[in-house]
Amino acid sequence: MHSRLCPCPGYAEAHRRALKDIDRLSGSAFNVGTGAGHSIRQVIDAVRRVTGSKISEKVLPRRPGDPAELVASGEKLQRELNWQPTHSSLDEIIASAGLGSNPAQMAIPTARKPQPIR
Repeated sequence: MHSRLCPCPGYAEAHRRALKDIDRLSGSAFNVGTGAGHSIRQVIDAVRRVTGSKISEKVLPRRPGDPAELVASGEKLQRELNWQPTHSSLDEIIASAGLGSNPAQMAIPTARKPQPIR
């Protein structure tokens, strides 16, 4: 399981449930998500709002090949492990990460040089 911005308590619970049933789930992959996508702009604005911190930014054009949108659905996780997200709003997710006034602790995706596929 992987998430860029994890709803932390719910994320930990999803891992706990998967570990409890690891023999049945071996080799399975799950997304931890709410099915709602957020733009980087929305995430930055929400972190500013929730933490009261200033965050510097550098706006660059989308890189060639970058998808316009990525959204994680937790439907399989909900079905297989009876898991439900504990936080659904972006502000709740950020507040649950325990960032306080230090958003530098959270990795916000930034523009980077594309890496060759191996």
